[in-house]
Amino acid sequence: NVRVDIFNPPQDEQPGQEPVTAMSPEARQLVASPRSTTAPVDASRPSLPPLGAGQAVAIGKVVCEVNGAPVFSRKVLQPIEAALAADARGNDPETFRKLASKTIRDQVDFLIRTELEVAAAKKNLTSQELQIADQATMVWRAKQITDAGGSLELAKQRAIAQGTTFEELIEDEYRANIVRLHYQKRLLPRVQVTADEMRRYYDRYKDEKFTSRAQARFRLIKVDIKKIGDRATARAKAEELLARARGGEDFDTLAREYNDDPRYRANGGDQGMIDKGAFALTAVENAVWARNPGEVTDIVEERNAFYIGKLEQKTEARVRSFDEEAVQDEIRNTLRGQQLQELRDKQRDQLLQGAVVNPYPPRIEPLLEIVMQRYPYWAMK
Repeated sequence: NVRVDIFNPPQDEQPGQEPVTAMSPEARQLVASPRSTTAPVDASRPSLPPLGAGQAVAIGKVVCEVNGAPVFSRKVLQPIEAALAADARGNDPETFRKLASKTIRDQVDFLIRTELEVAAAKKNLTSQELQIADQATMVWRAKQITDAGGSLELAKQRAIAQGTTFEELIEDEYRANIVRLHYQKRLLPRVQVTADEMRRYYDRYKDEKFTSRAQARFRLIKVDIKKIGDRATARAKAEELLARARGGEDFDTLAREYNDDPRYRANGGDQGMIDKGAFALTAVENAVWARNPGEVTDIVEERNAFYIGKLEQKTEARVRSFDEEAVQDEIRNTLRGQQLQELRDKQRDQLLQGAVVNPYPPRIEPLLEIVMQRYPYWAMK
């Protein structure tokens, strides 16, 4: 077996490696940015230090080394804290422990592969290309400050609240940028989408992605015969409300004031967008679909109640043609993204084959114990 070396790929596997002069949107989407300093904080939760903070095993603790570069415990735990907290809710301790173990292992694996990608990028990019990464990182830094109200200090404080530092976030973004540029240089030239591939994708997903169902949004007023006491009185009330609605009174207001259904009163009778044929009251739905947007239906009797509806909007079913430019652009971009991700996955696997990870597999038990200490707190939420 011949191992492919991403650091020194064979010449026949380097199609058109022209110098990179700007970062492409495809490359930017391929590698995620680190957390934003403006991420919302749940003020309703009791204040606790970020996961791993203040614990000797987590501060400065090296989980493993990748070709001599350390992977720290804090880098493992803090990005996955929200996911761990979500898993704790609704799961018993034993089940949560299994879920947490997998989440931690996946994060360690991600960090190992990321470290290898960064090293490969640093080796293969030119000084001019590294300057492009610098410039993109500075643009990102400026945006973080702008999003923090223009305050550098506030951006720093928010980073600290997330268990990191602003400087560390900037470094993470720079690392992401050089990996993006590296893959733009090495992988994008290999991405080729054929017309046959596009057509096959369209045929496979025509119903799911390129067919829009008929939908309508409407409001209802319900007059409950049983609640009113007798059919004649209920009918008279419905006729009065219909006259007022067609006379120009605001339907939303009428629905909030006179509905016999408390749910309809709360939202002005708004049913939201509903697929044609999916509404439980068939006669009411048919009456609504017979109207144009803005029109009010006749009185409809169904299930021991009278209903008046107002159609807000409706869309007819439509199949987008393969020949539409927007459809082809969407398919092409999707297939290019898939190919690019597949190429990246292969490159990451190749990097791992030639890497020295010590210890391997990394010991995650100390991290798992830290996580289990938080379980009672998370499980209460």
